[in-house]
Amino acid sequence: MNGLKGFMPPDRQIGPYAGGHLLSEKGVFSEDDQEIFGRMVGFRNVVGHDYMNIDKKMVYSILTEGTQDIKGLVSKIVKRFL
Repeated sequence: MNGLKGFMPPDRQIGPYAGGHLLSEKGVFSEDDQEIFGRMVGFRNVVGHDYMNIDKKMVYSILTEGTQDIKGLVSKIVKRFL
């Protein structure tokens, strides 16, 4: 966890959106990356909380065609922390 020092405020819990903002502030994510991250969190919220009304074709499309965004963000995180 040493690589995370300075990224998480000790006096409060951070939500997923705040995590994207912190990574942006520290230079890990660009503004575009932060926007992508926010959309990913929103998608996760829809899948997790509104799963009865989800468009299955949209989910399939995101999971089969949208993997480059995920790989790009993970790559930036890995480069910074590992």
